[in-house]
Amino acid sequence: MLRAVDRDAEERRSTLDELSSRFRSAVADRRLLILLDDAVDVAQARPLTPAGAGCLTLVTSRRLMADQPGAAVLTVDALPPGQALKLLTATVGADRVAADPSGARRLVGMCAGLPLAASIVGSRLPVAWCRQSVVRGQHKAGLLWDRPLDPGQRAAFG
Repeated sequence: MLRAVDRDAEERRSTLDELSSRFRSAVADRRLLILLDDAVDVAQARPLTPAGAGCLTLVTSRRLMADQPGAAVLTVDALPPGQALKLLTATVGADRVAADPSGARRLVGMCAGLPLAASIVGSRLPVAWCRQSVVRGQHKAGLLWDRPLDPGQRAAFG
């Protein structure tokens, strides 16, 4: 984050508290939107949260992070099956879903209504729809990919 606000390498070496303070000073007078995606907890997000009046920080997490002072908590539910299918259709194309509607429904069911999961699965489906893997109930997501999973995807889908 200090590199992103043009601080030199020397200013980017120190303790976490000092680095956080430098970052907050560097952005105090700026209008800034910071997105911290998939934070583990408040302790991970807090050092990257600027205090300036023109700053807004949006933190996403798989865990409830209600103990951040001044935070507004918004809980997002999983998509209903119909909306998840629409998302998959928008990602892979209506023709592919129409060619195998039961496989598509089963696939979005395996994603448990999670929009990111449906988007990732849709974007990584091989050109040849892996219908047989889905229909046979082989729920290992790696069977649906046309390239290897990275560790984060393995953790989410494995």
